[in-house]
Amino acid sequence: MRIRWLTLTTAALAVLACLSTYRLETSDSFARPDSTFTSLRLETRNGPIEVSAGADSTATVTVRRFAYGRDSAAAATGLANIIVSDTLAGSVWQVTADVPPGSRTSGAAINAVVRPKVPISVSTVNDDIRVYGLSAKISIDAANCSVTTAGTEGELSITTSNQKVTVQVHRGQVDVATTNAAVECDLAFVEPSSQNLLSTTAAKITLLLPADVSATIVANTTSGDILISGFHVTYDEHTPTRVRARIGSGAATITLGTTNGDIVIRPRS
Repeated sequence: MRIRWLTLTTAALAVLACLSTYRLETSDSFARPDSTFTSLRLETRNGPIEVSAGADSTATVTVRRFAYGRDSAAAATGLANIIVSDTLAGSVWQVTADVPPGSRTSGAAINAVVRPKVPISVSTVNDDIRVYGLSAKISIDAANCSVTTAGTEGELSITTSNQKVTVQVHRGQVDVATTNAAVECDLAFVEPSSQNLLSTTAAKITLLLPADVSATIVANTTSGDILISGFHVTYDEHTPTRVRARIGSGAATITLGTTNGDIVIRPRS
């Protein structure tokens, strides 16, 4: 089981060190048999979310709440203001850490272990999201969060801002969007009829594709280079800022867009 707990940026730690003396934390753990739900939704703020695949037929979610304060009473108040809920709506299991909006001294980290084929939906603000080993639909909606997935399969949707997105060894359709940060995507398999999208602003997009891929590539940048290497490519349009090209028969569609950044497409190693 992979467990990676609370991480804070250097800047945030510096602020907390100046403003706060006390730190309190506590954890809440929840478990449900796989037979009682069909999908899992996780929500928090000011804390990371990590989801990994496990072999046990019972899924587990642990929420670790934390709060800083000038004294123990202030920290305790901050901790009490974080409300953790564990609900089952129909067949959707939802675990939420309701951190007061705008809070800079409190938050909650979530760690979940589920069967690989459980669809998940996760959301957080101002920290990291990591997903490992799942083979079901994954939906990630975040802000100011870096996102990393590895060894995943199925439909993958990622929306974040101001932080890097890294997709490692994914099999299936992807829809990835961030701003002001790089996108690195390694696709081990591209479904022939899939519609794939990678987008960012002011940063580079790197896409690795299998050697036998069949895809139509549509790439746009306002200022940067578009480079496709290592494949036999048929260009339908090729300008400094826009490319429309086919690799193989062009079965899948892959659209890439950025501003003030390069787009690089090459074979997986």
